[in-house]
Amino acid sequence: MVNVMSPPIRRILVPVDGSAFAEQVLAFASTVGGTESELILLEVVPRAEPFFGLLGNQLLSAQQVQTASVEGVLEGLQHLREKWIPICRNIEIEAAVGDPSDEILAAASRRRVDLIAMATHGRGGLDRWILGSVADRVSRASSIPVMLIHPRDESTPKPGTHAIARLIVPLDGSDLAAHAMLFASRIATQLDIPALLVTVADLPRQISVVTAYGSAYSQQIHDDLLAVGRREAERMLIGAATSLRELGVVVNQRLLEGPVAKGITDITGDHDVIVMSSHGRGGIRRLFLGSVAN
Repeated sequence: MVNVMSPPIRRILVPVDGSAFAEQVLAFASTVGGTESELILLEVVPRAEPFFGLLGNQLLSAQQVQTASVEGVLEGLQHLREKWIPICRNIEIEAAVGDPSDEILAAASRRRVDLIAMATHGRGGLDRWILGSVADRVSRASSIPVMLIHPRDESTPKPGTHAIARLIVPLDGSDLAAHAMLFASRIATQLDIPALLVTVADLPRQISVVTAYGSAYSQQIHDDLLAVGRREAERMLIGAATSLRELGVVVNQRLLEGPVAKGITDITGDHDVIVMSSHGRGGIRRLFLGSVAN
């Protein structure tokens, strides 16, 4: 059951890297958190090395280079803070040194945030996909929900919010998917927006896998297996929708058939947000890489 007393999402960590891509996340974070939210802007810089002159003489020590790098980052973060203060009154800034994914996870734990919101790519541009990126490593390792924004272009956003019209919540019957639904209920009630629960059943493929090593089966058996699969999926969706409606969340549900990832993306609009687990029936061992979530 959904916990009706779930606290609102208020403290949000937003990793940035000085790029317009990363800054676009602030509009989404501000929408989810609302005017009472606390945004923590974090930028991670790599560990510095000494700076040498043309003749090989050391001009600056590693510590001096590191200090200058951190000071430059903090100056940029302060400028970003001042730019977005009219939208979110409570913005803190932090600079860290080390591996980006490690420092993001450490800051999220230390700050006790409710959500990590970050872009799927940054300075690397649109060619740097989530595979192998910092966003991917954070989403796989974090015990805190991660909101991933896929920037569309390199334009620097104007301060504001991004309208979220609906939540798309894919379910597959697993406990982990149900856990994502619970988090979706927090967003839905906080923003007063509806949720669409979706199950995409690739039933012909599933049946072919089940019967691959068995004896030949008739068309009637095939049709019966399809009917059973549909009934189980519909029963799961009805049960999940009922639990959310008890909290006052406006909920609809849809059973789709076909390739799972395509089914989810096909029904997702420009102002929808997908809320799903990075693992499913495969459990914890089935990582984000290569999964439907990816």
